[in-house]
Amino acid sequence: MSLSLYYYYLSPPSRAVLSTMRHLGLEPKLKITSPLAGDTKTADFLKINPCHAIPVLNDDGFILNESRAILMYLCNKFPNGKVLYPEDAVKRANVDKLLFFDGTTLYPAITGSIMRPILRAKTKPSTEELAVVTEKMATLETIMGDSEFVAGNEVTIADISIAVTIPILKAMVNENFITAKLLRWYERVLVKIPALKQLNEEAFNGYIGLKHNLLSATSN
Repeated sequence: MSLSLYYYYLSPPSRAVLSTMRHLGLEPKLKITSPLAGDTKTADFLKINPCHAIPVLNDDGFILNESRAILMYLCNKFPNGKVLYPEDAVKRANVDKLLFFDGTTLYPAITGSIMRPILRAKTKPSTEELAVVTEKMATLETIMGDSEFVAGNEVTIADISIAVTIPILKAMVNENFITAKLLRWYERVLVKIPALKQLNEEAFNGYIGLKHNLLSATSN
C-alpha cells in the first residue's frame, strides 16, 4: 500500500486528513505543497487537481481531492474507520450533515471573513465580518444541542473537519471569540484525537507568525 498526501500545515483541510490518517494508524508520504508559495498553481499540480487546492490523496494511483470526501473514503476503506464514521445509517447521516454544514457554511465563513482580509487586504477582520462567523458558530451550537460532539456523543470525522479551524479563530482573532461551550467541545476532541492536538498547535504558531508578518507590513 502506498499513500501520499499533498499537504500544508496551515491548511485546515490538510490537517483534518492527516490527523485522521494518523488516528487510523496510517502514515502517508507527505508532499509539502504551499498555496502561499503558489505550489497549487503549477502545471504539474494542476494535472493532479485542477481545482488547485489541497489536500490531495494518492492511494496507489487513485487520486482524490476534497478533504471531506477523503475522510469518508479513508473511513470506508480501512476497517478501523468505523470508529470515526459509524455504519448505522442514522448516525452516519448526522455525520454527513455536519460535514456538509462545515463545507458549505462554516468553513467558507471562517476563511472568507477572517483569513481573506488578513491574507489579501492585510487588515484585521471587520466587526461585520466577525459577526458572520459568530452567527455560523451559534448555528453549530444549536445543532449540537446537549451532545458531547457535533454529531452525537462519539467523536467522528465531522468533529475533526470542524476542529481544524479553531486555531484560526484563536490566532487570527482571539480565544475569547470562541464560546465556552465550543471551547469545551474542542478540548474533548483533542483528548480523543491526539494527532490533531499536535498538528493544530503547530498551525496556531504558524498563524500567529503569519498574522504578525502581514499586519505589521502594512503598519510600517
